[in-house]
Amino acid sequence: MIPDKNTFCVMPWFGLTLDSRNRLSPCCNINKWEYTYNQVEEYWASDELKNLREDLLKGVRNDICNKCWIKEDHGGQSQRLISNYAVKGKIRKQINNPKIEDIQYFDLTTGNLCNLRCLMCKPSLSSQILAEAIQHPYLKEMHSPTEHYEQIKFDWGKSIDFMKWCDTYLSQATIINLSGGEPLIIPWLPQILSKIPAQQKKKCVLQMTTNLTKINDIIFDSFKDFKKVWLNVSLDGTEKTFEYVRNKHDWNTLVKNIKYIEAKNSPNVQFGVNHVVQAISYHSILDLVDFCDNHKMLINPITIDRPSSFHISSLSLDSKKTFLATTKNYKGFNQNFINFVREHTKANLAQDPILVQECINYLEKFDRARHTDWRKVLPVENFA
Repeated sequence: MIPDKNTFCVMPWFGLTLDSRNRLSPCCNINKWEYTYNQVEEYWASDELKNLREDLLKGVRNDICNKCWIKEDHGGQSQRLISNYAVKGKIRKQINNPKIEDIQYFDLTTGNLCNLRCLMCKPSLSSQILAEAIQHPYLKEMHSPTEHYEQIKFDWGKSIDFMKWCDTYLSQATIINLSGGEPLIIPWLPQILSKIPAQQKKKCVLQMTTNLTKINDIIFDSFKDFKKVWLNVSLDGTEKTFEYVRNKHDWNTLVKNIKYIEAKNSPNVQFGVNHVVQAISYHSILDLVDFCDNHKMLINPITIDRPSSFHISSLSLDSKKTFLATTKNYKGFNQNFINFVREHTKANLAQDPILVQECINYLEKFDRARHTDWRKVLPVENFA
């Protein structure tokens, strides 16, 4: 069967994603399935996966892939498009007879261990936010009132059993994506990387998303063994905005660590930025672009789905018109990023008064717990 190029995605045939809750799925945008890492065979033969494969082959936009459809409809590079470009293999053969041993792409979130409390994050991706939610019950209600928070639920990645799993599967990997939590502070990450044979590392692309609070020389030194390393730093705003959004980080530390990576000048390391397009950092996008342009770092836009009040619909019409006018003639290094934000802005010009109040309430609850004040950092008029 010839797959429909408008919907086909290699991930259900070549990808395996493991989220912080130890749940398997084809990619990081799908987290509704309940198969664990030691249920790979059951997952591979599941009705959920079979139905998804059938839809994507036939040109049906399965709702579970909405994050990609939305991004593509706004002119962005979705995970589907990136994966289709990156994964190389005997696609027709794998479509006709999907084999576990032919999986190439492994997306691993081995727990929630993190040292930051980013405003848009959640306990399943940050141990700091989990601890904060336990300390302040009203924050727990904001994240997920039905969730029973226990850090032990996210510590499965350091088990001997999982290391054996890595021994079994990572030896065939050609792409490994590591996210968190914060990968560079996970003590068992070097051991995971050691499970990839030396010869396979030469064929393998390593992707890592980091907040870059710390430099882990052991991991950085291992980069030279891989075919290529795509290192993406999570960056929302600059200076005070950055420090407010990514609570417990420091702008000067970030800049110092970026310069450290630039100074290493590793030929196989490609350094870029992941940026969440959201109401609380929208005003600082131009400063961020200037910074990234100066450092020749490409920005990858990520749209936000939770909390819903952080969507740019919370912002005033004037703030969005100002952005569109200011960026109209931009022709810099991050042209694609600006184009994406412009299209996203045009599609969401109207301000939602309900979301405005929800956003302010959300920020004020965090301010109460963290002894911060959003009004001293974010433009109040943008939420008027």
